Amino acid sequence: MRRPLLALAVTFAPACTKGADTADTAATAALDEACVVSGDRPAGWGELSHSKDAEADYDGVFDLSRVRRIDVVIHPDDYATMQADMEALAGAAFGEGGGAGPGGGGGGPEELTQADMRALAEACEGLSEGDDCDAELSTGDISGACTDGPGGELMCMPDSFGGGAGGGDISFFDDDPAYVPATVSSDGVVWCHVGIRYKGNSTLSTAWSQGSEKLPFRLNLDKYEDDFPQIDDQRLYGFSEMTFSNGMSDDSLMHDVLASWILEDRGLPAARNTFAAVYWDVGEGPEYRGLYTMMEDPSDQLMDRVWGDDSGNLYKPEGDCANWTCFEEESFEKKTNEDAADWSDIIAVLEDLNDAGLEGEAFRSALEAGFDGDGFLRWLAVNTVMVNWDQYGTMAQNHYVYGVPEDGGRLTWIPWDYSLSLMNFGPTGEALDTTSVFHDEVGDEWPLIRRLMDDDVYRARYEELLAEALVGAMEVETFRAQAETLHALIEPYVIGDDGERAESTMLSSDAAFEGSVEDLVEHVESRHEVVTEALAE
Repeated sequence: MRRPLLALAVTFAPACTKGADTADTAATAALDEACVVSGDRPAGWGELSHSKDAEADYDGVFDLSRVRRIDVVIHPDDYATMQADMEALAGAAFGEGGGAGPGGGGGGPEELTQADMRALAEACEGLSEGDDCDAELSTGDISGACTDGPGGELMCMPDSFGGGAGGGDISFFDDDPAYVPATVSSDGVVWCHVGIRYKGNSTLSTAWSQGSEKLPFRLNLDKYEDDFPQIDDQRLYGFSEMTFSNGMSDDSLMHDVLASWILEDRGLPAARNTFAAVYWDVGEGPEYRGLYTMMEDPSDQLMDRVWGDDSGNLYKPEGDCANWTCFEEESFEKKTNEDAADWSDIIAVLEDLNDAGLEGEAFRSALEAGFDGDGFLRWLAVNTVMVNWDQYGTMAQNHYVYGVPEDGGRLTWIPWDYSLSLMNFGPTGEALDTTSVFHDEVGDEWPLIRRLMDDDVYRARYEELLAEALVGAMEVETFRAQAETLHALIEPYVIGDDGERAESTMLSSDAAFEGSVEDLVEHVESRHEVVTEALAE
């Protein structure tokens, strides 16, 4: 085990590298003491750090000038429960391949390496759609059928890949992983009885199958408040939930953070992200699990931060209708106002969007009555300039929509999950060209893109927004400066003596991390060239 990064941090929570047989040893004694009830609350409780009444501390929690250390302590019995549950969901033991749901099958299309995706395409060379195929991937051999991929070429897709690379629901597990209780600490502050579970889809599946300890996870601060009333409405500096991404397919470990910075700079309601050095103690003392991206959950404080009101309807589309071609309740999960069971706002938008009889001004008026088309076009322009392969248009997932109360409840687009952003080449290795800037290749299965791009007024507005997306954070030298600053900040936590352990990293190599800034800058430069050329035609 590498030594903790104590010299690189600021007054971290109590931690010990000494071995331990149980969770009741010196390694966790200080944390246990902080969780002893004093009055109505644990001894370590503070109003600003723990109370629901405290304002969400965005500046402190998502401070990009530092790497926050997070310590997680889980009792060995609870950790065994986590692992057993995950093994049942994955259909394979940790590190034994499979990992794509019951029956195995490797990682998912949106998180496999580019070499894996090229292998999926090569397996269908000379074959026709629907033909049987076999491919050799980094996570194991798979068998499946040739299916249209995101670049329009055939790819070998097993049934366990769900909707395939061209959209639809991609689900590798029948259910969410199980929660267990944990003690969490950072900067000397302790949170007791926190719910923790693994999270993710192919990010989780692939890390599990490869035997990497850097598994993505989620914290729920008041998950166990019914069992422990003393933590009722517990928060982490105003936040009730926090997610931790493991940086799959990202040798810079900066894609999520940089993309959210770009989106917010361009006026979009993007979730905040930052860096966290994460340690887990599951009975043998704290071990470094790697540098994670700590991500804001859009269903938590984002609505208050952006609009000052969280009383509207928030949806997280996932499932067969998440490409907006149809409606089913399961595909538009409500994250607020669940008891109302009223989907009338999203149903109305879907009906107008998919009504082929509506054209021109009639179409725009009907759609705009319930949907912020300009906000969607702004997101589409920024997303197109920076590139994100795991978003609407290639994958039917990774977005929210919110009915903004002060805007009459009109639904507004909220992007989410940027791990496959800022990449010059697609999953199958194809480069983007000028055609893709205006999404001429996108079919009717993505009506929000197809119908708006086919409308002259919306298309003209999109051109204006494309030009706006090239400035600000996406200006080459501005982007370079931010990327270099963040890279220097996280480097000691990624490579070198105090960097990620071999058992807990998703990097392809140290050299890939070291060269990642230039790769990112080259990507931004190429996007300026391609988009500028497209706008000039």
